[in-house]
Amino acid sequence: MAKPITITQMNEEFKFCLQILNMNRDWHRRDQRAYMFHPVIEEIMKKHMPENYRLLALEFPHQSVRDASNVAYTRDERSGIADRQTVTTFGRYIRKMFPQLKDHEIRDYATKCRNDLYEIWETSDEIVRSVQLGPKSCMTWDSSHTPGTDSYDYDSLHPYRVYAPELGWKTAVRLDPDTKLINGRGLVWHSADNDQKVFVRTYKRGSDYSYADEALEYWLKENGYQHHSAWPEVPLKHFSHGPNFLAPYIDGDTQRVAKHSTKAFKEGGPYYSLTICENGEYECSNTDGNVYDSDDCFCDSCDSYYNTDDMRQTYRGDDVCYHCADEHYVEAYVREDYTELVSSDETIECEGEYYHEDYYDRHGIVYTQNDDYQFKKNCIESAGSEWHLRTTIEDNDEYIIIDDFAYYKSDCFFCEGTQRWHLDTEERMEVDGKVYSMDYYEQNISETEEG
Repeated sequence: MAKPITITQMNEEFKFCLQILNMNRDWHRRDQRAYMFHPVIEEIMKKHMPENYRLLALEFPHQSVRDASNVAYTRDERSGIADRQTVTTFGRYIRKMFPQLKDHEIRDYATKCRNDLYEIWETSDEIVRSVQLGPKSCMTWDSSHTPGTDSYDYDSLHPYRVYAPELGWKTAVRLDPDTKLINGRGLVWHSADNDQKVFVRTYKRGSDYSYADEALEYWLKENGYQHHSAWPEVPLKHFSHGPNFLAPYIDGDTQRVAKHSTKAFKEGGPYYSLTICENGEYECSNTDGNVYDSDDCFCDSCDSYYNTDDMRQTYRGDDVCYHCADEHYVEAYVREDYTELVSSDETIECEGEYYHEDYYDRHGIVYTQNDDYQFKKNCIESAGSEWHLRTTIEDNDEYIIIDDFAYYKSDCFFCEGTQRWHLDTEERMEVDGKVYSMDYYEQNISETEEG
C-alpha cells in the first residue's frame, strides 16, 4: 500500500502537475497565462489536503472576473478547448474539493475573497462616526453630538465618548472600496504596550438587525486581536451627569462598571473613573445613555426593555421579546429530536421543517447541487461528493446510475452483452464495432470465437 503523502509533498506535486499541464495542453497554458490560481484556495492548501489535487490542477480555479467572491474553473477537457469556464460560489467549490472543512471554516475563508478596505480609527470623533454612519444598533442615536464641534453638553453627548482613545479604545471598520460606506464596525481595545488587543462584538450593515460581521472578525483575528465574550477589566472615561454618569450599552457578557474616586481634584471636586468589571455596582445595559434600571428585562435582539412575562429564551441562552422571537427566530430541531428557539440565520429548511445548521446531517439531510437541503433518502451522490435529488438525476441524460451512485455518462461505457453501463475504469473489448466488458467477453464470446 502506498504511503500517504504529506501536505508539503502534495503542494510540490501540485506545482509539478501545473508544469506538466502547461507543457502538454495548449488551453491550460492559455488559462495559466490569463488567470492567477485562486489565492484563497492556495492558502487553504497550506493546511488542508484536497480531495483530488490532480483534478484541482486540471480545473485551475481562479477568481471570477465579474465577481471576485465567485470561483471560475474549467470543468473538463472539452470545456478547456472551448475556452469555457464554469462559475460557482466559493462555498460550493470548496465543499467539493475540501469536504473535510466545516461550514464556519469555509465562511472564514470566503471573507478573504472580498475587496473591502479595513482600517483602525483612533479618534473619539471617528469612534462616534462609525456608530452614527455605520451599521445600525441600539447606540445609533437619532440625534447626538456631531463629531468636529465643541458642544459637549450632556444632552448631545454620545455615550460612545466614554470609549476614550487615551484609554486604549479604537474602532475597526470595513469600508466599501468605491463609496467608502461603513459596512462593518466594531470597538477594539489595546493595552498600553499593545501586548493585548481585544474585541467583543462586531456589526454588519443590513436591512434591520445587525448580525456579527464575519469578514471584519476574520480580519481582526488575522491582525492579532483576540475575540472575547466580555471585555477584560478596562477603563472608561467618566462624564458626570448629576448623581449618575454617561453610560453606553456595553456589549458582551460583562455589562457592569465600578466607579472610582481619584486623589486628584478639579474645581473643588474629585475626578472619577470607570472600570468594566463583573462585580461593579452599576449596570450599563441601557440604550439612552443612563444607568440601567434593574427592574426591567432586556431583549438581546431589539435592545429594548420588556416585562419578564413578555420574554422567551433562545437556544443560545439569549432573552428575546415575543415580537423578536416571531420575526427573527424559528422552532428548529437541534442535537436531539426536539426543537429549540433558534435564530433564523442559523437554521436550514427541509420539507417545511427547520433544523439547526450545525446538526442537519444528524437528521439525514444533505446539501444538494441545487443550493437547497433535502433528505438523503431522496437523493443520490455523484462525483465530487455532490448530492442531487434522485428524480433530477434519473431525468438527466448526462448521468448514469451505477450501484446507487451517479456518474457522468462520459465516464462510462455501455456493454452490449450485459445491456448495462459500466465505468470506464473497467477493461473492455470491442468486437465488430460493439463494446463488451472484459468479464462478459471472456465468459461468453472468447470461447465461442476459439471454438
